[in-house]
Amino acid sequence: RLGFEVLDSKTNFLFAAPPALSGREYYEQLKDRGVLVRYFGGSRLSPYVRITIGSDEEMDVFLEKTREILKEANP
Repeated sequence: RLGFEVLDSKTNFLFAAPPALSGREYYEQLKDRGVLVRYFGGSRLSPYVRITIGSDEEMDVFLEKTREILKEANP
């Protein structure tokens, strides 16, 4: 719903590429807001971040911060 490209996964994590930012920019903005995901720069996965599924509360914070970032990228 937020416009991400998400690779198929059968694990507890997703690889997702944000719609309006590079993977690195998205990773850095989440990190600045206290949300950690994994970024694999310099590889074919560089457009993506790896998002590990956590608790409901952790996912709520992740989604809130993601919406903030996307709103700033697309005012």
